[in-house]
Amino acid sequence: MNALYKRLRIATFLIAISLDFTLAYGQNQPQPGPDDAAAACADPRALSAAHFYGRWDVYWLDAPGAQAPATPAAELRLGPNPEHPDSVRGTLHAGGETAWIAGDVDEDGDFALEQSADGTHIDATWIGPFTEGSCAHEARGIWTRAADGLQRPYLLRQRRAW
Repeated sequence: MNALYKRLRIATFLIAISLDFTLAYGQNQPQPGPDDAAAACADPRALSAAHFYGRWDVYWLDAPGAQAPATPAAELRLGPNPEHPDSVRGTLHAGGETAWIAGDVDEDGDFALEQSADGTHIDATWIGPFTEGSCAHEARGIWTRAADGLQRPYLLRQRRAW
């Protein structure tokens, strides 16, 4: 019985050691870093309009490049534009108001949207580049009101589907 107990202890010890080495080996495997994610992103100029469908949170910024507030000021909902297949159409919802939105990605890879309260006249424009490394899920730029030229920096952040 003593010999069986000794063999069982040795076997348990060897299993524990091999498990420890296996776990340590797994910890040393390279993990993708932020540079790898940026390299995997497609050029925004090469993306189809369908990539921009969905919901986007809108943040007004104190200055270009500023950090976004904790709570979005509005929600942008984009989908297919039946009149122009290479562009988007949708709505902007802010403070109980709804405005119509239409736009696309221009030849420079910038997000370009037009805003209209009545669906006919352009009230404002949203122009800006995608944030580098965001895989076109974030854009920063300038919102310009057509009536008086008032400009406000903004951040658009696409909500990720889970």
